[in-house]
Amino acid sequence: MLNKLFGSQARVKILKLFLLNPEKKYYIRQIARDLKLQVNSVRRELENLRKFGILIDQTKTIEISDLEKALLKENGLKLPTFTETKTVKTNSHDGFSNDSSVNNSINTLEVNSEHKIENNEINSELVEEVGKTENKQEKKYYQADKDFILFNELKSLIVKSQILSAIEFVDRLKKICQPQYLVLGGIFVGQESGIDIFIVGEIAKEELVKVMKTLEEEVGREVNFTVMDPDEFKYRREVTDVFLFNILEGKKIVVIDEIGKGKRK
Repeated sequence: MLNKLFGSQARVKILKLFLLNPEKKYYIRQIARDLKLQVNSVRRELENLRKFGILIDQTKTIEISDLEKALLKENGLKLPTFTETKTVKTNSHDGFSNDSSVNNSINTLEVNSEHKIENNEINSELVEEVGKTENKQEKKYYQADKDFILFNELKSLIVKSQILSAIEFVDRLKKICQPQYLVLGGIFVGQESGIDIFIVGEIAKEELVKVMKTLEEEVGREVNFTVMDPDEFKYRREVTDVFLFNILEGKKIVVIDEIGKGKRK
């Protein structure tokens, strides 16, 4: 739906990224990598959105460390055009939650498309070069402009489109299980953190991962979710578990509540 409205799938993905994460700053190659888009396409869309006023850009000077220069000299290479930090995320919850993750960083100095130097001790940012001297590099990054006159309206449109995708997700979910309780939070209610989807029910992990992956492709980002079986949910609610309490009392959209129906009978 949004692709037809905005005219470009790349533009929609980029808008979602910035409007749902207005406090964060992003570099061109970071966006291209995370959203699986071509660098030239990202650069073009960012410039269009900057001219429109929804994004602002700034430059940042990065010092090239002696360690980086020594490594490059040792390998007979010139100064890198950019440095890239690759982050690998692994789920840490016992099977059914991806809310917590462990970041293991492997830093790569990418000198050209054919030669890379890997070094775990270099802690650099993923950056886009706009200028370079012997010891410094000026890098450009982009951020949403929350003072833009249509910022709230555009963000609201994005959030509502996410809800439509979540409703389609629920329809697919009902084909593989019978959830007793399901609420939408986080990105589906305009919040930048917290659990996006909370489910109570008996669900096969493999089947859930498949439908969740489809949802993540539609919303253009990772979806934080947690699943509890009915017995665990009942116990945690009885002992006023903090994690569960924050979900039940927080901002949310209740999509399915068979547990509540049984309680009222």
